[in-house]
Parts: sequence; C-alpha cells; structure tokens
Amino acid sequence: MSTILTGAEAEMPVPAPEVGPRPSPRAWYALAILIVAMLFGFVNGRILLLLAEFIKQDLSLSDFQIGETHGVAPALFGMLFAYPVAWLADRFERRTVLALSVIFWSIATAATGLAWDFPTLLFCSVAIIIGEVGLFPIIWSLISDLFPKKWQPRAFIIFYACQVLGGGLATALGGASIGAIEGLRPLLPTSIQELEAWRLVFFFVALPGPLVALGIFAIGRTKRTVTAAQGPKAMAPIRPYLREHGLVMFGTYATVGLFQFAVIGMGTWTVISVIRAFKVDAATVGVSYGTYFMAGAAIGLVLAMILTPVWRRLAGTAFALRAISYAAILLILPALLLPFTTAIWQAYALVFILPIIFVPAASLMPSMMVDIVPAPVRTRAASIGSLFLFSQAIASPLIGYVSDQMVGVERGLMWAMAMVGVPAYVACFLLARFMESRYRRTVAIVEAESKNCVQSNLP
Repeated sequence: MSTILTGAEAEMPVPAPEVGPRPSPRAWYALAILIVAMLFGFVNGRILLLLAEFIKQDLSLSDFQIGETHGVAPALFGMLFAYPVAWLADRFERRTVLALSVIFWSIATAATGLAWDFPTLLFCSVAIIIGEVGLFPIIWSLISDLFPKKWQPRAFIIFYACQVLGGGLATALGGASIGAIEGLRPLLPTSIQELEAWRLVFFFVALPGPLVALGIFAIGRTKRTVTAAQGPKAMAPIRPYLREHGLVMFGTYATVGLFQFAVIGMGTWTVISVIRAFKVDAATVGVSYGTYFMAGAAIGLVLAMILTPVWRRLAGTAFALRAISYAAILLILPALLLPFTTAIWQAYALVFILPIIFVPAASLMPSMMVDIVPAPVRTRAASIGSLFLFSQAIASPLIGYVSDQMVGVERGLMWAMAMVGVPAYVACFLLARFMESRYRRTVAIVEAESKNCVQSNLP
C-alpha cells in the first residue's frame, strides 16, 4: 500500500512534531568525512580544466573535444548509471557503496594520466563520472538520516558552504599541485620521471582515494528513515510518488538544470579563457582564481543567511525557486561583461562577483531537493532528477563548439560563454516563476506524509 498522501489527506490535522535530540558525535564525524569526499571529487574534476591547455597541445585536441570531456558522453553514462547506483544505495549500506565509488573514481583519475589520444581521455572522463554519480544523492540521504529534523537545515548549510568554498579550494589546490610537481620529479620512480607534468599531476591527485574511502567506511551502519506502512526490511516504491508529483519534481529539477547549465558552463571555461586571453601560466591562474572565488563565495554565504528569511516571507516554501529566479537575472550582467575585460584583474573581479550572486540561491538547492521528496525514495528520486540536470553537461561542449567557430575573433571563447549562458539564465527565470505555486502544493503534501515516518533498523 502506498504511503504517499493525496492533497486532501495532506490538509488533515496532524500532531505537532516532537523536538528531536542533538546530533551525535558520529553524525558530525560523518558530515566531516562526507565533506572531505566531496572536496576530493572536486579536485579530480578541476584538475582537468587547469591542465586543459597542456593536454590540448600534447594530444592535438580542439576546444570542442576538451569541452566534451565534461560534456554529453560522460553525462549520458552518468545518467545510465545514476539509478542503478542509487538503487544499490537504497537497498544496501550507503557507506559501502560510496566508499567503493571513491576507489573507482580514484583509479579512473590516475588512468587519465595515461591517456594518449582523445578516445582514451574521454573514456577516463566517463569512468570518473560513473564513480562520482552517486556522491551527492548518497550524501544528502545520509545527512537526512544522521541528523535530527531540526538540525538538518544547519547540516545542509554547512555542507553547501564547504561545497562552494571547496570549488575555489579545489582549483587553488590543483594549481598548487601543478606548481609543485616539478619539484617532486627527482623523488619519483625513474620509470615515470620523464613523463609530462600533466600526467604526473593526475597520478598525484588520485593518491588520497583509499584513505578517503576508509574514512567513509568508518561512519558505521546508519538507520534509514522509512514510512510506517513499509516493513523495516522493505524498500519503499517510488512509482506512487512519481505518478502524483513527478511533473512538479521534473519541473523543479529542470529549473535547477538550466541554472547549473549556465553557471557550470561559465565556470568550466573561465579558467581556460583567462589563461588563453592573458597568457598566464596555469599554476598562477589556478591559485588566483581559487582565492578570488573563495572570497566571493564567503560573502555569498553571509548574504544567503541574511536573504533567506526575506525570500521565505516573499515566497513561502518556494523561497528557493524565488531566489534562483532573482540570481538568474543578475548573472546575465557578468556573463556579458567578461568579453570586454582588458586586464586580468578585471576578469578576477568578475570571478569574485559571480559567487556573490549565485551562492545565496544555490545554497538553498539541497534543502529544496530534500523538501519535495519523501525520505524513503529520496536517493532514487535524486538520481532520476539527474536526467534533467543532463542539460548542464551540454554547456561545456556547446561553448567549445561555438568557440571553434569564432576563430580569429578577439575574446572568442568569452563571447561563446556569453552566447550560450545568457539565454539559459532567461529560461531559468521564467521556469522558476512558473513552478512556484506548484512546488508549494507538493511540499505541503510531502511534509504531511513525513509525519508518518518511523525509524527502522535497516542499515
């Protein structure tokens, strides 16, 4: 029997929720190691962007091919594997699935250093995505079960703060790794000392993988939230939820997908465009970009705490969608200004401004994803939602393709970023405003359904 309530049932009076206990030390340890796992994944992803110019030259690649390493093919395989990995995480121990995923993407990262042409580079990129595809759905599910209800928003804010700052930190660490690798070359085994520096960097950043996996496994067995109608060993079906609320869930994910299409597309190519436009080495750009981005992100997080109550008063439970719509409109300006930069400090100023605008909205996305889906099907719903986040994977190769068509145009890559990103921001704004009332209704039903949840002993 389904436990998803109808709209009429959701309006029935329910008893006031009990005040939950404080999080255990194990919950805080789990949050810390999950943050480490997320940062480790970021470093693996960012390093390819920092090394793109070296790889492009050594392997004779085009901008389109560089973009494709973060584009359609990896995303397609990520979509194919997203639901099976989520099913494993919902059926078995999530810590084990996540630890094995970390090991898998670490091996794939190290293998990238052995790529000799575009197909092998693309194969390694696909393998990394397959390893990382379950990272965020599993983390969100674990945080929801490890922390009492009243503490979950704080845990998600802490996680997202580290996620945003980690993007800049990962870029800075990647740049530092590039700068340090030559100094470490004499200490390496003679069999790899003569390899190109970019290959050695991939080997180096993959090394922490086994330690991170051990830290995840040390979280221990975690109780999983299930509905009262489900037996303690049963896995709640997702079809009843999708039949009643699938369109709203898909519309919400599509809004997020458009937002990330533009933001991630610009973020993917900004480092490369600065290196190319101002003839600066990758190590310097990596450290500088990461520093300016983290500074802007810190301000953005402060603004998030200040503005969230305002958005909540304006839009109720759909406050995250309202924030995304505002951010989408504001982000059009820096996208249009980047091609007009004539000095590197101007580009870094825009890098500083970008997170100030998008972080206050993006910080609310994890909570928005959790609120719209009942706990027993959350991991699988997130994996299905990745079908709509596929749009962000198109941004990178699309920008690369447009850039290839603008050979000889000054700041051609920066113009390509603006031409692709601005229409996406406009579409995101329109869809976010359209979804607000529908999102509110679904959240009300899901919140009512969650009152029937109990704790089982399922790991």
